Order: sequence, then C-alpha cells, then structure tokens
Amino acid sequence: MNEQWMIRENYVGSVIFGILALGGIFGVYAGNLIHLFTIIASGSVSWALWYEAKQIEKQQ
Repeated sequence: MNEQWMIRENYVGSVIFGILALGGIFGVYAGNLIHLFTIIASGSVSWALWYEAKQIEKQQ
C-alpha cells in the first residue's frame, strides 16, 4: 500500500474516532456513565492512529 495513502487513512480514522470520543463526552454530560468507556476507547484509538501517521511521515 502506498505510504501517503496510509498516512491519509490514519488521519481520517483519527478524526472519526475523535468525533466518537466527543460524542461520548456529550453522553456523559447527558447522564450516561457507560459512555466513559466510549471516551477512553475512542480517544485511545484516535491518539494511536494519529501517532502512527506522524511516525510514517518522519520515516519519509
């Protein structure tokens, strides 16, 4: 797979999971504490994808 495509794909995935984490924050404000898991899981995946994209960029 092309490295530029992987970088773009990781950034898009990072944004998507970031939006899910933001939705989890709104869910917690609405009173559903189960969304704490959503915040942790989505935030972690978002950060990991962003970090991986940065590492691939550095290798180029």
